[in-house]
Amino acid sequence: MARSEAGIMSGRFVFPAMVLTLLAVSGGCRSAGTSGSPVVRDAQSAPEVAGLTAGEAFSLGNEARNPDEQIRYYTRVVQLEPGNARAYHNRGISWKKKGKLGNAIADFNRAIELKPDYAVAYYNRGNAWYDKYSFTHARADYDKAIELKPDFAEAYCNRSRIWYRKKEYLQALDDMEKALALRPDDRTYRETVAHIQGRLSIQQNR
Repeated sequence: MARSEAGIMSGRFVFPAMVLTLLAVSGGCRSAGTSGSPVVRDAQSAPEVAGLTAGEAFSLGNEARNPDEQIRYYTRVVQLEPGNARAYHNRGISWKKKGKLGNAIADFNRAIELKPDYAVAYYNRGNAWYDKYSFTHARADYDKAIELKPDFAEAYCNRSRIWYRKKEYLQALDDMEKALALRPDDRTYRETVAHIQGRLSIQQNR
């Protein structure tokens, strides 16, 4: 099945003594591409974008692995279709891969303006805010993502990250337990819940 948008930006969140690998939402664990083997090119070998239709550019952006190449394709899409929220969203993910968090947030903003119920765009904007250490903004975006998509396990998980940083272990545990309830077979979620339970126990027994 062809993927219509890039999935959740992959990343890692390190609890002390463990690593939580964030999972992709749209299209499994890969952040972009179509079913089957992905087409891998670099920006220099990418086809000229000027003659591409919006649909062609969008598909090639999804297949590309190089973020510069992805940006070229998605930029072509939004030039032809300024109202394409998915293209802005996907380009935002590509900017985030490059560490251009301001550009990423600007594209997520536009995606949300065009599609106010875009839960994944709120989530990914929250991730960008988190990387900028703007935890109030990040939490607000995770809150909204969960409001729009109550079964959004990754959003619960990442909101737990914020509570954990603040040593609010009860709230962190609540969110991670919700994530685990949605992904009961996820070993890392289960281990993370156990870890936070341990931290909470120490905190409560001081």
